[in-house]
Amino acid sequence: MCGASIANVSDDECAKSQEFLREFIEAIDKHTLIMGACQAFMGHTLVVVDADDHGSFKVGEKWVNGATDCDGHVSFVGLPPSDPRSATAHELVHVVECRTGRNPDHVGWEDKQYCTAIREVSTFLDGCEDPNESP
Repeated sequence: MCGASIANVSDDECAKSQEFLREFIEAIDKHTLIMGACQAFMGHTLVVVDADDHGSFKVGEKWVNGATDCDGHVSFVGLPPSDPRSATAHELVHVVECRTGRNPDHVGWEDKQYCTAIREVSTFLDGCEDPNESP
């Protein structure tokens, strides 16, 4: 989908992951001002890594659910994209931010409607919670 590849998943999961990517790109196009989000994923690789039951894996000394290397054009997630708890949508917003020259951190994500797009396809909302809302 959009020139992105998904590594380390079964054929069945690959098909589900491609469907997830299609839905995510539709959500980005619908809710944000990004035009042609599909192009941001050209040449990008999403790798599902070995993780615990919650999708956490260790990068150095830190436990994470996902990580994106903008320069390397690769993202790592601990749960496959078809799992609603996967950090895939979150990491793909980092890809959009990297490729469009914007701040790749969580700054302004709610205002840019990225969080709305993530909520449409995922339950993983790290970096998108409203700090004014109580849990």
